[in-house]
Amino acid sequence: METKTLTNYDYKSDTFINLDTAKKPPTMGFFETIGIAKKIFCDKASRAPKGRIPEVKPNMAEFLKPSSNVKFMWFGHSTLLLNLDGKILLIDPVFSDYAFSIDMFVKRFQSPVLTPAELPHIDAVVISHDHYDHLDQKTIEFFKDKSTGFIVPIGVAAFLRDWGIPESRIVELNWGGTVTHNGLTFTAAPAQHFSGRGLFDRNKTLWASWVIQGREERIFYSGDTGYGDHFKEIGKRYGPFDVTFIENGQY
Repeated sequence: METKTLTNYDYKSDTFINLDTAKKPPTMGFFETIGIAKKIFCDKASRAPKGRIPEVKPNMAEFLKPSSNVKFMWFGHSTLLLNLDGKILLIDPVFSDYAFSIDMFVKRFQSPVLTPAELPHIDAVVISHDHYDHLDQKTIEFFKDKSTGFIVPIGVAAFLRDWGIPESRIVELNWGGTVTHNGLTFTAAPAQHFSGRGLFDRNKTLWASWVIQGREERIFYSGDTGYGDHFKEIGKRYGPFDVTFIENGQY
């Protein structure tokens, strides 16, 4: 990863930074950490629904029919399936039952309504950042023997390579970087967030929002982000948008 000319990189700490450096990502003190651990391990009944959450099995044949307008499905949290100009995209796909690689943590309330094997051919997977609830190893590994392309922020490609995705199928972008893939244009844009999957890799990879441009329609996906002036600047530079997907604190 070449970082010598990046303006969103702090060379002293070897970490990526937000545009608004005055806004710090939230940190937890000792007692807050203990409180969350207590809820996870000792207060399970209050954190889960008492019954099964209503769900609808999607009509994939209808979804795949040609249309002049974008079609999309939401699979919970941040996982989106898009049909734009006949190209099928997956954004931040998480189809595992557990959000973390250690299966004792953060089990979802119920399995996704579809498995990866039930999805249509995916032209491209778009990843916003490396957190476990957006970058799911088991889901990514499903695509290692497919022809699906991957479009990710700087640094995230290393995970994909480790999980069997060939380098030739991965595009890594910094904020403002653009690539055209199967007739669609993908642009990485800023987000106000942080990254890291372990205790010692905080902000070692980049986080991003995404602008996806088709023949007629333009999509914006915010990824995880706090509020900031970047929304206004993205709107000025890349908007207006026909559809926007904005995170809303789904924790």
